[in-house]
Amino acid sequence: MDILSSAYDIRTIQFVGLKHLIPYLWQLSKGIIWSDVSFSWFGKLHAFFAVLLCKLFNKRSIVMAGGDDVAKQTATGRPYGTFSHPIKKWFGRFIFKYADLILAISEYNYKEIINNTTATPERVKLVYHGFDPNIFQRRENISKKDIVVTVGEVDPENYWRKGLYLIKAVASLMWKVQFYIIGPHKKGAIRRLQKDKPDNLFLPGALYGQELIKMLSRAKVYLQLSEWESFGCALAEAMLCECVPVVTRYGALPEVVGECGLYTDSFDPGEIANKIREAIERQAELGPKARQRIIDKFPLEKRREKLIALTGGMLER
Repeated sequence: MDILSSAYDIRTIQFVGLKHLIPYLWQLSKGIIWSDVSFSWFGKLHAFFAVLLCKLFNKRSIVMAGGDDVAKQTATGRPYGTFSHPIKKWFGRFIFKYADLILAISEYNYKEIINNTTATPERVKLVYHGFDPNIFQRRENISKKDIVVTVGEVDPENYWRKGLYLIKAVASLMWKVQFYIIGPHKKGAIRRLQKDKPDNLFLPGALYGQELIKMLSRAKVYLQLSEWESFGCALAEAMLCECVPVVTRYGALPEVVGECGLYTDSFDPGEIANKIREAIERQAELGPKARQRIIDKFPLEKRREKLIALTGGMLER
């Protein structure tokens, strides 16, 4: 919103669920009549209505694919995302067939768009996420400790997809290291993590802004044991704070990490623990390299330039 509003007049409409569908469609219709282009984040139900109304009113539509809206399964074959659902996939097919421009957030995300949806390659453009290194940076007055951090919602889906269940097993093998799973507690997943939880595993809930940055400044390692990721924004933010990433090779994680972290080739807790020990020992070497990689490869200004150029192209048509 900040980037688009720096170049264009914008109006924002938030989809808050089917209970408020009629007011949403009324506001959306007025907004599309007023505008030249609609811009939807995630190709889900709200985007279906935006793309449909754009076709009816002869307006242009842009959809930014965020990840699970174009997914079909995880790397281990577990069904996941819109295109694994018997009903949702039909809305997805319409969205990605008729949207005038589709934005991908990683090369992996781009491939999923092409492979799983009805999008044609000429309508799909890659626009990486961008990060501000002046916001996410290690606080100089905070020293690094033997701390491992994971950030993500603690819900049943992430319990498996992000490997939260594995972190408890790994923590039980590394009593001298503190593990933190940071994120809002949703549904019943938190109870599964709390059951027989080792004392060195902490579940503080959600942390935002400076509180999160302080935690990332203290941690030596950022752990991401995902079966699927379209990018990994929390991973990039941790790397900017000089955390050494220990990740799987699935999804877009290798695109983000490159050669600045360590990879686990299995979900064996013992192997993961060994990778974490190595990452802790090499933090002084790999931490600054991890930060520099995000600065070089995912600058916010580059994202700004691409978004403005691509949306401007839509206005000129």
